[in-house]
Amino acid sequence: MMNNARTYLLLAGLCLVGVLAGCIKEDFSDCPSPVPPVPEDEGGWLDLNLSYTMHNRMEDGSYADRFAEEIKKVDVFVFDQEGSFVTGESREVERTGGKEPYSHAVWLPEGDYQVVVWGNRNEAEAACLVGPGSTIETALLSFSDEKRRGLVRLLSDSLFHGMTEKPFPVVAGERRSVSVELMKNRKDIRLLVRWREKGADKDSFCADSSHFDNLNALIIDDNGTYDFSNRPKSGDSIAYVGGDFPNAERYDAAFHPEGKLPFAERTFKRDFSVQRLMVDNRPTLNLYRSTSRVYSYPLLRLIQRVKEYATQEDLDREDRFLIELLFECDHPEEPEKPEEPKDPEDPEEPRPERPWRLISVSVNGWNFIDKDIEL
Repeated sequence: MMNNARTYLLLAGLCLVGVLAGCIKEDFSDCPSPVPPVPEDEGGWLDLNLSYTMHNRMEDGSYADRFAEEIKKVDVFVFDQEGSFVTGESREVERTGGKEPYSHAVWLPEGDYQVVVWGNRNEAEAACLVGPGSTIETALLSFSDEKRRGLVRLLSDSLFHGMTEKPFPVVAGERRSVSVELMKNRKDIRLLVRWREKGADKDSFCADSSHFDNLNALIIDDNGTYDFSNRPKSGDSIAYVGGDFPNAERYDAAFHPEGKLPFAERTFKRDFSVQRLMVDNRPTLNLYRSTSRVYSYPLLRLIQRVKEYATQEDLDREDRFLIELLFECDHPEEPEKPEEPKDPEDPEEPRPERPWRLISVSVNGWNFIDKDIEL
């Protein structure tokens, strides 16, 4: 019990932030405690029963709890009834192998409390801005980092969030159980871009290598920082950089369950791991040729053409989005011209990029554009 009480009194090094800059020792014994210690008989034990069922609907309509399979670590933050920060701790999830919900025990002085839980937070990717003097309204989780300059590459794991719906009492000498349901914030997006030459057969794709020259993709969103109710704070834009998911076979099977992988020589592919897509935000999907943007479109306007993703709950329940864009191209044969001597003082101007014309879009298998359309 004393070990648990000691854990309660420490902040456990949850966040690398200025308010905790004085914590030096590995056991965090020099961290400031936001509340004075009290005798153990003046407090009680809180058992947080954590689960993750939101995305996991079974064929019979029930929901499976996949907490033990997907969540490796939890950061637990406790606030009092007025919202002031009380304590926090980070703990690796112990695998019990049983069917009972995972339980996280915290000892607290008698009082009314609120709890926020983040799952699988990677300290190298996301910092918690919370400490003595913080409140549940001012506490933040941020992906922004000056070293990354607003660029976020493929994330190492899925971030989860959960919180109690309202304050609950802890009574001295009693043990209280409270359930917290977590939701997954991370969305995996695979972007496939192809070209079809004007007038070509519907099932043929252009393999001209010039389409791929210095081409790259970014998703820009206003969700670099979240408050502790899991809503992004406006004004903190970040750019998610496309790459290739590790463990390619696993992701290929998830995005292409029928086993039909796109031809690499005819397809531009980029994978993204982004944070929670919000209906109130305006993320954009952008394609760049070197530093010139050649295509940009609101990501949710693409996704929400599919009625199954019309609401915030619909977006929250979907883990993966396969977005396929088909553009029209034209490669007319140009007559050969005799080369003229070049004047070194008169450099040749680069040829402007032709406008990109989108002719077909597919989102998770739904085709909702199949005609020439100007965007």
